[in-house]
Amino acid sequence: MAWLKQNAYRIGIVLLLLIAGAFLALIDQRSNLVSQHSPIPEGDHGTPDQYLEQVVYTRYDDQGRPYQTLESPKISNFSQADESIAETPKLAMLDSNNRHWHATGDTGIVRQGNDHVVLKGNAQVTEPEQQWRLTTDTLNYNREQGRIWSDSESNFFQGEQKTRGNRFQAWTDTSRALLEGNISSTFMPQH
Repeated sequence: MAWLKQNAYRIGIVLLLLIAGAFLALIDQRSNLVSQHSPIPEGDHGTPDQYLEQVVYTRYDDQGRPYQTLESPKISNFSQADESIAETPKLAMLDSNNRHWHATGDTGIVRQGNDHVVLKGNAQVTEPEQQWRLTTDTLNYNREQGRIWSDSESNFFQGEQKTRGNRFQAWTDTSRALLEGNISSTFMPQH
């Protein structure tokens, strides 16, 4: 006991140093955790307000039924521009006839109250019933209009036929499609 009284000041300093070291080690670990994440993305609108990683974003109708799902490894939100940018998005849409449409692209832009999605770079959409596929550089989808369109060169594939045109439109609720401008088509029979 006498030894403890004689060395109380030294023991206090040692405990204070141990606590300070533990605190500094904790701060160092937290900075390592933050640096493990991807760098903060920059967009046309500067630094995003927030970004999410490994996102599955589902929208529901008034009856609580899912009608649209967007999956992406990263989505950046820019609130001043009222848009979000998704990396390599996968979009699944359910039309009024309960058919599942699928679309992909290198990047996706969600804007105008989330009813308008733009897929850019290697954009592709597949129609479920007639089993056609469209590839283009930029693909637009507007749920409110029930419309998918592209104002850039589009390649339409169905079975053994490939058709190319300058513009494309499809209406999800009627299965109606329109390919316009400088159209050429090839038929590739299978042997």
